[in-house]
Amino acid sequence: MTLNLKNNMTIQELEKDFEGLTEEIKELFRDRNRDKFLQECELFIESHPYNKSIYVYKGIILEEKGLYEEAIEIFDIVINSCPDFYYVYKFKANCYIQLRSYILARESYKEFLRYNSDNAEAWCFMCLCFYLEGKKEVALGLLDHALGEVTNKSLVSLLKGMLYENEDMDEDALINYVQSQISSKDNEERQIAGSRIFKVMTKEN
Repeated sequence: MTLNLKNNMTIQELEKDFEGLTEEIKELFRDRNRDKFLQECELFIESHPYNKSIYVYKGIILEEKGLYEEAIEIFDIVINSCPDFYYVYKFKANCYIQLRSYILARESYKEFLRYNSDNAEAWCFMCLCFYLEGKKEVALGLLDHALGEVTNKSLVSLLKGMLYENEDMDEDALINYVQSQISSKDNEERQIAGSRIFKVMTKEN
């Protein structure tokens, strides 16, 4: 694939590119008319070869269609052109998780967290990658570290509880579920923690 794209683009320049997208492209993306969007996307790229914002949208649509390898290629175009547009690292990491490429996934989450260390979801997914690789102690230790980095400690505690419960360490799981429920400002998280507490407490020995 040969692309006529400028490198070292600033975030401000990329944001200006978003303004250059046609209303039809924006509407197709908003409505998630994925197949039609991809058709119009190719036409837009041919007529606007230097507009990088279209690749952000295209990558997201490809990811939603389950075309994860193609989505990663598209996200790399954005990263190579504007590495400070860090949101793309998270999109890319999500694709790697779906492909079960956990090492590459956590490396992408790590890049995302260099720019936004307060993102609890990214910490949780990166730790989950370690756990799925069989590195359970690393995953749990990193979750402890994450608690000192994020505002949303509830989500981190919730995942810690789930990992402990999966290891049949019910007492540790219960402690983390209670911590999650107490610190949660999100009703859904609070309800999940509550149901997990009930499950652990009523588990038959």
